[in-house]
Amino acid sequence: MKKTESDTCEKIREFNRFYTNLMGLLNHRLYGSSHSLAEARVLFHLGEQAALTASDLATQFRVDPGYLSRVIGKLERQGLVSRKRSPDDSRKQVLALTGSGKTALDGLIGESNRLIADLLADVSHRDRKRMVDAMARIRSIYTGVNEKQDLITIRSKQPGDIGYVIYRHGVLYAQEYGFDESFDLYVGKPIVRFAENFDPEKENLWIAEAGSKIVGTVAVVNAGDGLAQLRWLLVEPETRGRGVGKKLVAEGIQFCRRKGYREIFLWTIDYLAAARKIYADAGFEKTGAKTSRVWGQDLTEERWCLKL
Repeated sequence: MKKTESDTCEKIREFNRFYTNLMGLLNHRLYGSSHSLAEARVLFHLGEQAALTASDLATQFRVDPGYLSRVIGKLERQGLVSRKRSPDDSRKQVLALTGSGKTALDGLIGESNRLIADLLADVSHRDRKRMVDAMARIRSIYTGVNEKQDLITIRSKQPGDIGYVIYRHGVLYAQEYGFDESFDLYVGKPIVRFAENFDPEKENLWIAEAGSKIVGTVAVVNAGDGLAQLRWLLVEPETRGRGVGKKLVAEGIQFCRRKGYREIFLWTIDYLAAARKIYADAGFEKTGAKTSRVWGQDLTEERWCLKL
């Protein structure tokens, strides 16, 4: 091994030791729970992805299938994971979180977020962005993302974001579709109510950034009775075609699954082809439509739903 390669390996190993100590990953139980790191990862993945098999998890984790089978078996005995026949292939059994499994996952996520928030307490907003950008850059090296492009990161809302959502919706829909100023109020009034009554346990607003520039938004709003509404999806023109909208919608869907919503709905316009494709690809189905004169236009609005 060349000295340059040896030096690089040692630096990576040194960082690994630092990071595992920082996050407490060497502890036998993760975040003070009764679960090991492997058990927690199974819960995390089943909470984010539907219809996974044990083989799918073994491939994603790059671990011995026999070892993973023992981990899954333990979670089954604890009543956290269940198996059922795949509707697409009766030879396969897909895994899913039980109600108790979802509760356990919520606890792990909450404790993980608390730990990370404590670690970031004395870190400036600028340095937080540098950390997130550095992590995204490492991912890009292994996923083949063009490093000349700005890396896209997604974060939760911060001061100033509510005003940005109103402003950019008003400007873009006026420029691209000729909407009048009444659209500003259509976006502004409910998002102000959202901010005033914000429930972090059931709602969130996500912001996509390329470097330090905001390039997209989406939110989940609690509509009551187990229903969530996906609102304010927007992708800036210069970033379209890079999967930003797809990532934002996926973030919202994963959040709704973790929070136990039974269904997500949204309203869109019939000629917004790119948005409709994102929704359809994510599993939403059109369930209704209405035509009326709004925002200075005669428009057909469509209601789309996704059962979770």
